[in-house]
Amino acid sequence: APHIWGPHPTARQRLLELVKGDTVLLPGGDEAEWSQYRDAWIDARDLAWVVAECLAQPIGGPVNVLAGHFVWHDLFTEVIRLSGSVCQIVHKPLAAMSDEERASRRFYSQSWRYDDRKLRETLAFQPSFSWQQTLTETLATGQ
Repeated sequence: APHIWGPHPTARQRLLELVKGDTVLLPGGDEAEWSQYRDAWIDARDLAWVVAECLAQPIGGPVNVLAGHFVWHDLFTEVIRLSGSVCQIVHKPLAAMSDEERASRRFYSQSWRYDDRKLRETLAFQPSFSWQQTLTETLATGQ
């Protein structure tokens, strides 16, 4: 399932939890490696639009609902910048991580991508927000 963000205090708090410590360990010894690790996301407002469209014109089966993919390094960098956190990103090659580190970072080492063609082709879905815009609005909520 994609990460769902939007300008709401709960979404803000969840993003801030990512950078609450002094450091965060991410897999990837260099940009070539860490840029592979990504996940899917959607803005809550776009998700609401997709749900309403599916009610009006049912798709007739399952569909991946996402606005795109983000790279974990880029997400953490942006959350740190926007929140003013002192958290530092530490990279380590996935292969060099201990079993304990690898288990706790498994979530951040996904490299597959969801296919969103059916959503885009059936509903002509185009995201209204980039993940950077959504993060900016989400982290500004409640300030």
